[in-house]
Amino acid sequence: MFGWVLGGLINSSTQVTSQMSISCLNDAIHRFWEIEEPPSDKLACSMEVCFPFPRKLDIASIGESRSQAIRRFLALERNLNSKGKFCEVDSVMLEYLKLGHAEEVPIEDFDKPTDKVFYLPMHVVYKDSSTTTKIRAVFDASAKSMSEVSLNYTLLVGPTVHPPLLDVLIRFRYFRIPLITDVSKMYRAIELENEDNNFHPSCFAANMSIKQNAIDCMHEFHLAAKMVTESFYVDDGLFGAGSVEEAIELRKEMQELFSREGFLLCKWNSTSKLVLESIEHHLKDVQEVHSLSDSMLGYTKTLGLE
Repeated sequence: MFGWVLGGLINSSTQVTSQMSISCLNDAIHRFWEIEEPPSDKLACSMEVCFPFPRKLDIASIGESRSQAIRRFLALERNLNSKGKFCEVDSVMLEYLKLGHAEEVPIEDFDKPTDKVFYLPMHVVYKDSSTTTKIRAVFDASAKSMSEVSLNYTLLVGPTVHPPLLDVLIRFRYFRIPLITDVSKMYRAIELENEDNNFHPSCFAANMSIKQNAIDCMHEFHLAAKMVTESFYVDDGLFGAGSVEEAIELRKEMQELFSREGFLLCKWNSTSKLVLESIEHHLKDVQEVHSLSDSMLGYTKTLGLE
């Protein structure tokens, strides 16, 4: 351990003397763990995951981006006012500020160099079928700056960390008691390091944080962690259990697993009324699942399945 081993044939008549020194072994192990220990400031977030931007090293200045973001916002504002929907979008953006998911840009930051800040253009998406957020703000990280460079272009492309969609859907059909859930505001639960605060979190950061949390808690929540790695596609979870009791226990494990890193699982739904009765009201999907004998009204959808 922490040294060399010499092996091979020896003459049986030769006297062999073995020596071992363990006087410094404890010190060596202590220094080893000091090197491996993450810096304490990385663990400063109690409710969010801290994640650095994986940047490319050979990218020139990102260029001026503020003028384009302002121009596109003013066009969006005119469009929303003409449809009488600006107040609805305004309330969504105020929620960002209220929850601490965004902050007003300080006046002194307006003079920051272009390579230290990027203004993301935005638009909105309406989803009437959503039972929670019908209006969503979408930020365009592919928009190019004055130097024809986008924020996405400056970042390294991470690997695909979730399983293929077809695998998730086929595996979902296996369970006798199905469960579906959604990670609430997943992309906004990722806190950036200080030097990246003037940019925007990426999808890879959020997905990787959830997967890493499952790996870290594998020994404590073995089944729940396995479901995360096999049955989650982005922020949608489709899994289940063989019995009502197992489903109830799995749901509790999943909730605790995600809460360890400040994530909240909501919009829970199942075909089992007993499972639904065991879930807190504010965590359940507003729209319950109906059996085939019931009316078509009330069917829930997830990942294109009804």
